[in-house]
Amino acid sequence: MTGSTRWNYSFSRQVATLRSHIREAADNSVRYARRHMRMLAVAAIISLTSYYFIWTRLFPNDYESFWIRAFGSALCVPLLFYDQYRDSHDRMLRWYWPAALTYVLPFVFGYMLAQNAARADAIGETNLVWPLQNVVALVIFMMLVNDGLIATSLWVIATLLILASVLVEVADPNWAELSRVYLEPMPLYGFILVVGSLANRNREIIDQEKLAAVAAVGSTIAHELRTPCMGIKALAEGIQSYLPTL
Repeated sequence: MTGSTRWNYSFSRQVATLRSHIREAADNSVRYARRHMRMLAVAAIISLTSYYFIWTRLFPNDYESFWIRAFGSALCVPLLFYDQYRDSHDRMLRWYWPAALTYVLPFVFGYMLAQNAARADAIGETNLVWPLQNVVALVIFMMLVNDGLIATSLWVIATLLILASVLVEVADPNWAELSRVYLEPMPLYGFILVVGSLANRNREIIDQEKLAAVAAVGSTIAHELRTPCMGIKALAEGIQSYLPTL
């Protein structure tokens, strides 16, 4: 086997391992959230639509988008009926769930924060609610995705799309304000992702220990049942061997 062949083989194995990890992590995310998926979808639909009117009528901001929020609400609608197609569409739900979470949480909240900051007339005019909402959204996102690698990758993609949208949609962005409220807190976002990854890892370890405990209990019960069963079997064989002489 040549060096190039070995490298290709090693690379293929690494890609296969990564794909397997992503698939398993996505399945775990769906499994953890399945019990609350409908409730989360309802909460997302209500909050996305209601907060549009809050930020446009009660507390007007520099920027608000009905269509961004409406699309997020539309993404959550299929999750209301997940139990009706869970057997035939579990594979699709594996990818749909992280994609919907990425849009509704880090993208929508980060997008609104970045757009309002980029359109601010002066430094310090951005409503502090937006940075706080962005942090809370990232924490919830990390808890629901349940895998540090996937959550970080999706968050990076969402962040790049947000910054690209600012460049495309805002003619003269206020980079100083955008940096203050969106870019400078990046270390905090990274800290949330790291801590969330560790917390999710601990949850996986606890689940594995629970499974090991159940297996140990099952093995003990099987052993305790096997002992009297062996005695009964020996007695039956003894009776069977002496029965013809009686």
